Amino acid sequence: MENREIVFNLFAYIIKVILSSNTTSNEFTRIETSVMVDKVKISLVKILRAKIPQIVDSRGGVKILSTKDLNRKLILDLVMYIREYEHNIECLLLLLHYLDCALEPVYSNSVGICEDIEKIEPLNCNFESIRIAIFPRVRCEWEHKSQGSYYHNSIENFIKYFYFCELDDLKDIEVHNYRISSDVARDAMNKGKLVIGVSPLTCEKILIDSKYKRNDNKYFKIVGLDKKDILRYNLKSIIEKAYNKKVDILVFPEMLGDEKIIKEVQKDISHNAPPIIVWPSVWHAEEDNIGNSNKCIITIQLGAECQEVCKQSKNRCFVDPEQNIEDISKSNPWIVNILHVEGFGRIGILICKDFLDRKNRELLLAKLKTTLILVPSFSTGEYSFDTIIAQGKEFDCNIVWVNSCSAETLPYSKKENFEIIASITNFTKKRMGDAPDNQKFKRKCSRKECSQCLYVNEIPF
Repeated sequence: MENREIVFNLFAYIIKVILSSNTTSNEFTRIETSVMVDKVKISLVKILRAKIPQIVDSRGGVKILSTKDLNRKLILDLVMYIREYEHNIECLLLLLHYLDCALEPVYSNSVGICEDIEKIEPLNCNFESIRIAIFPRVRCEWEHKSQGSYYHNSIENFIKYFYFCELDDLKDIEVHNYRISSDVARDAMNKGKLVIGVSPLTCEKILIDSKYKRNDNKYFKIVGLDKKDILRYNLKSIIEKAYNKKVDILVFPEMLGDEKIIKEVQKDISHNAPPIIVWPSVWHAEEDNIGNSNKCIITIQLGAECQEVCKQSKNRCFVDPEQNIEDISKSNPWIVNILHVEGFGRIGILICKDFLDRKNRELLLAKLKTTLILVPSFSTGEYSFDTIIAQGKEFDCNIVWVNSCSAETLPYSKKENFEIIASITNFTKKRMGDAPDNQKFKRKCSRKECSQCLYVNEIPF
């Protein structure tokens, strides 16, 4: 085991001890004042500097560590300090704050620059035993200093460069973390804003379904797509339009994807595509219905190369008004993908019904600390997606939702439910005039120009 892993093991252990203390929010208010602001901090810093001088400079500030500083002496000093002050939450929080700042360059210098896509693992190796996993916190331009009002009066306000997940909160869930090249955010950084585009893609009746019974339940599955030429043309045209409008992230609805068409379009667009695309999800049906799936492909565009990051599966089935159940197989564990992009923070994807599940939203917002959630859907409009997405504000998390006009062709759909076809929030530290926090897009088209249908909103930095 490397010394760096040992130090992060201790970092995680400190968090575990603090969480186990059941410190209340009122106590955190008092502690935050004393540790970070009050004169009490002076005496606490003196203690910390006397015990662990490697991380405290002569003026009481943070002393930055390098890899060579992670030696046996530092490790022993940390262990002794933790043992001595294990029941003193103020001292532990101060140590956590100093370690957070001191260790950031150690991590940054060790991993270097990400050139495309890298899967990342917890920085500590004791995560299975103590049930705490430590990850680097990439910068998010719209995230407030305290990482959202949800974190007020909590341990999160003492940690700036790293964050943690409690593994006991991830029952039947496996999180895959991907570090993405900062190149995908370069244009947004230069513009000083993130430009997000969404498209309903088509108003045509596209889905070919099959309905059947099993064990006294009614099910449906998607067995094919109609009018594929229209889908292919619309996809390519909308992507080109999004590229010309300097869109950074483009999101399409669920259900309307075909892997062959997606690969053809990816080949055709060359470098003329937004940096991040969430493609229409692909419904894959098996003959025996075991392993049926609904997954969307997420890609990044680096130069002329379109690279697949991951596939996000849908886990909660849709049930139509006739009580036909979408026959997708629940995966165990359910894999949740998080994209870490410098400048954008942590991006998660929840497909339609998965987003409507309160526990899933809490998972991404509160547990995985996402700063952007993308929600492709194919909905009859019975659920108020455009209202629910406002919940992201207290977490400093923007949410993007898009529906498809094609869903209106379903026999039980109601035209009035499709007045709002998409919604994009722009919660940010910087306000732009009277721009609303939640931009709801009303459908105003003639239903004849789907190949040019693109809604755009901006999140200023």
